[in-house]
Amino acid sequence: IRKCQCLPQQMTDTDVIFIGYEKGRTKLLNEIAAHLAPFRVNLHIVHDSSEVIPYADYVERIRRSRCLVDVIIGNQKGITLRPLEALTYKKKLITNCVQICDEAFYSSQNIFVIGRDDWSRIDEFLSSPFDESVLSMAGRYVVYMPEEGHNGVSRKIGKEEERKRQEEQQRK
Repeated sequence: IRKCQCLPQQMTDTDVIFIGYEKGRTKLLNEIAAHLAPFRVNLHIVHDSSEVIPYADYVERIRRSRCLVDVIIGNQKGITLRPLEALTYKKKLITNCVQICDEAFYSSQNIFVIGRDDWSRIDEFLSSPFDESVLSMAGRYVVYMPEEGHNGVSRKIGKEEERKRQEEQQRK
């Protein structure tokens, strides 16, 4: 992940945003929204293809928000693209993916884990600044977004690959 230095900072008009397919997540998303009652919450739950927004609009909405919501479903293992997007755009993240705590970029200042963190601290979480020290983990993940309509693929870079990449950067 590389910081998006080329993009100017946007004014925020949404505190917390979710954009994604329903996939049985509505109940949990509504519970999350109930905990966030005093905040400006935007849940764009997609039920069919007519409600899908172009990726450029999706990114623009992320940029105008302070925090993203990531809800994994069923037996899903590992992280989705949302945490990587949150890192890229320096946004906070609310997620139910407990495994995210094992990631190198995890910071309790940036990531609120449902079922692990206490909702009573959500005001403090959302009002504190983004911990940019985690951005030093740049390069540990590769995100492929080859064209506008593509959903993207991410993969964690292995330690050996990361070591080689760092050696190359030092030689430049």
